[in-house]
Amino acid sequence: MKPNTFTLAAIIAIPSVTATGGNNFTRRCSRLLQTLKLPDTQILSSNYTPKGTNITYPNLHPSCGQNWIIAQTNTCRLSLNVTTSSTSNVIMEVWMPEDWKSSGQRFAMTGNGGVGGCFTLSDLAFTASLGFATVGHNNGHDGLSSSPFLNKPEVIIDFAWRATLTATRIGKSATTFFYQTPLAKSYYWGCSGGGRQAMKIAQDFPSEYDGIIAGNPAADFHRLVASSLYYSYQTGPPTSPTWLSLEQWQAVNAEVLAQCDTIDGVADNVLEDPLKCHPRFENMLCGRLETWATQKCLTPAQVDAVEKI
Repeated sequence: MKPNTFTLAAIIAIPSVTATGGNNFTRRCSRLLQTLKLPDTQILSSNYTPKGTNITYPNLHPSCGQNWIIAQTNTCRLSLNVTTSSTSNVIMEVWMPEDWKSSGQRFAMTGNGGVGGCFTLSDLAFTASLGFATVGHNNGHDGLSSSPFLNKPEVIIDFAWRATLTATRIGKSATTFFYQTPLAKSYYWGCSGGGRQAMKIAQDFPSEYDGIIAGNPAADFHRLVASSLYYSYQTGPPTSPTWLSLEQWQAVNAEVLAQCDTIDGVADNVLEDPLKCHPRFENMLCGRLETWATQKCLTPAQVDAVEKI
């Protein structure tokens, strides 16, 4: 299968760091292109990525949001294209930190959200910074659109379970080969669509992981799709007067926390029970001649959309 632009963009943005001196970790990372052999797997790149590197994916599907992340630890980043059938494939990355052995020799799989065609870059960087060899994947398609599923039953199978299982097993094999050491513990964690993946793994392949965190699992797929359609209906396209930018949604989130964070008695930026939160947004309304650019306020149409959501 042809590798997608997500991974190719990453290869272009972050060139390999040339091994120098006796840096065995860097040298072994660059050699994975020649030494690693996995079934049905094409190695797209193997890059030593120092802490602080801005890893950019300029051709990331627009629906995936932020297309860059800062490496939080020295890491060997491995990009793979795994064939799952004659008409489907999974693009995945394995982030293998330099301090893996001293951090407990642990493996972690990160989940996807929504329709699931996006790497969760922040989860990859964060989990690798804790010393885990960490895997992320595109769940067998690009972006948060459902169009890749049309007349593609094998892609649907990847979405349902196969992509997660494939990325798990290939990721484990790559990790043990690179470090030449068995895994001590393996964990899965994901939320929403990633929580659904976690439930599926726990149900059908429980022996793959020592621990599984299934956050807010979107197991009812019909409601997941219906809720997404509802949100889109309320906000409209970017040209609609009811549309909110990412910055505006972040302001709404801050307002909700300001009104509801301490309902549970603790100011920790967490709503323990969102159903107890009933925020009002009148104070975010723009006055006469005020705009978001000048006052960081919302129009009546935007506030109405927020209240409906």
